[in-house]
Amino acid sequence: MSAEASGVPVLRNPFNNIPRLTTYIAGGLDVAYLLSLIPGSAQFLALVPENTFGKFYVWNLITSGYYQNSLISAIFSIVSVLLVGEYLEPVWGSREFLKFI
Repeated sequence: MSAEASGVPVLRNPFNNIPRLTTYIAGGLDVAYLLSLIPGSAQFLALVPENTFGKFYVWNLITSGYYQNSLISAIFSIVSVLLVGEYLEPVWGSREFLKFI
């Protein structure tokens, strides 16, 4: 007899239905937060006009969107991407969802 048939609730993994691109973006946010813990990393990851245009750190235009300087904002961003991506990526497709993010 299965657990469901016996009336015992079965716990399911809520992360089974999250699309691949969404998990990659959430993982990228994790890595970006861990990199932000390194002292002095803000000048290479955050959008600082002096560094971006003066020293030509053009990658700051992309990495600044993922740079989080507090644990609360990192958790909020990761959970938001997971919740939104679970529903939007299957409807829009990976390419359109990546444009949205």
